[in-house]
Amino acid sequence: MESPDGIELRTMLSVKGAAEQGAMLREEAKKAGLARCALADSLEADGTGGLSP
Repeated sequence: MESPDGIELRTMLSVKGAAEQGAMLREEAKKAGLARCALADSLEADGTGGLSP
């Protein structure tokens, strides 16, 4: 990621649990005009995995 906003989002995601990551990704997807985010759905559904640093 080269964008400062992208770097900030990635850093914030890396310190959250899977469910919180899903919520954050969904919020960012909405800002970008996307109706859904499959990764957010998956993270919130099972609460495992997620993005790590």
